[in-house]
Amino acid sequence: MRKRLIKIMFDFKKLKCTYNSNRFFFNFLFIWIIVFLILRTIQHFSFGTNACDLSVFDYGIYYSLKGKIMFEPFHAYRWGSHFSIHFTPILLFIVPLYLILKGPLFLLYIQVLIVGASSVPLYFIAKHYSGNKKSATILTIVYLLYRPLLNGLMYDFHPEMFFPFFIFAGFYYLKVKEKPMLFYLFSFLALLIKENFSIYLFFYGLFLVFYEKKRKYGIILSFLSIVYALITFNFIIPYFRVRAGLSQGYEFIGAWKAYGSSAMEIIKSVLLNPFIFLKDLNIIRTLLKLFDLLLSLLFLPVFSVFSLLIIPPVLICILSRIPLMSSFELYYVAPLIPFLFLGLVHGYSNISKHIVKFDINTKKALRIKEVILILLLVINIANTKWNLFDLKQYRLLKDYPSFHSVVSIIDKDDSIASLSSLIPHISKRRHILILPEINNAKYILIHTKANCWPMKKKELSAFVKKVKNSDFYKLIKQKGDIYLFEKKQK
Repeated sequence: MRKRLIKIMFDFKKLKCTYNSNRFFFNFLFIWIIVFLILRTIQHFSFGTNACDLSVFDYGIYYSLKGKIMFEPFHAYRWGSHFSIHFTPILLFIVPLYLILKGPLFLLYIQVLIVGASSVPLYFIAKHYSGNKKSATILTIVYLLYRPLLNGLMYDFHPEMFFPFFIFAGFYYLKVKEKPMLFYLFSFLALLIKENFSIYLFFYGLFLVFYEKKRKYGIILSFLSIVYALITFNFIIPYFRVRAGLSQGYEFIGAWKAYGSSAMEIIKSVLLNPFIFLKDLNIIRTLLKLFDLLLSLLFLPVFSVFSLLIIPPVLICILSRIPLMSSFELYYVAPLIPFLFLGLVHGYSNISKHIVKFDINTKKALRIKEVILILLLVINIANTKWNLFDLKQYRLLKDYPSFHSVVSIIDKDDSIASLSSLIPHISKRRHILILPEINNAKYILIHTKANCWPMKKKELSAFVKKVKNSDFYKLIKQKGDIYLFEKKQK
């Protein structure tokens, strides 16, 4: 079985043939990957990444290699497993790679590669439904330019961004290639992304049962999702929370506390009474958010049953008390994206079929379909993140050599308190804090022009002034806007 899977996935002659027959798409994807690898590199060395959520995962994966599963120091437990906050076992697959390459920049590259790779199964799904390369290429380029996807891609590192790849790959092997074992493999990997993704996959399984007529596969997927959710919420997360010295309750349950006091209680409440959330649902706000997501897709997903699959993640996000989540910002949009684009591909296919049914002559029908594709492409080219090429946001790149020379005088075992945006550039250590917390750290490292979250600029200025005048710290090195303070010896 293992040899068969390897042969299916790595038939190099077939891969070469596939590349040659779809050269334009693969060349575009290659350029896209190179561009975003460069952008992420420049962004990182311009202090555009953060401890939360980049160093969190970098530390977790690094210390997993040393036997401390996902240990990191950036949450309330000070030094404990990230699995007590979120269960993201998919990251353990990256651990062996840290034997060869490691560090925050490596994680940023992985995110670019996995998001880029997600376009490949989508392309072949689009080719399957549309019947031609041109349509599939345009629909996939639209995906790679889609602003919400790029917002998530360019924000630190989050395993949620793996979701489109696993869903597209699983659906491709189920629907196009009819290889259910690979469908199960990718669906299981999608479950491992994060504890709440079991909810989305449960409904995905139901969708396969009722709409795709893949009853057997859908039932197995839904059942597997329920079992996984029960084990994760009731045993795995509580186990890691107890070990970290925290309460057994799920960290983020307060975001939906109106519907139950535990994850399983909330799921049970919603399943038994699906209308329980209507009293808290802001219909106008929800419609505006959906309008924003669908506008650049010309509302084509609405013409597909796949649009039903965005309902669970939309409700979970919109009813959350977490501002970024309730507004589908950044990586929180990831659970919607694969279903939006399966809907786009399927919706375009449905409209194409209806054009033929209306007895429109072939030339006219082709023109209508071409107009739709051109509109999609033009809108997304215009709406993509062109601001990523604005050099002003990378102005701190010039400060990196100075920063590196300042950091080099700090011993790797010394405790340090620094800005979240500087921590990814500081070597790993047991005692590291995000300012304004100090907790008797030996060093305080600040860049006054860098992102100062969770402080505001005025707060940072006041903090620097306070430390300068402190009886406990002295300024030992300054290079431009970079300050290094050391604790005074008693």
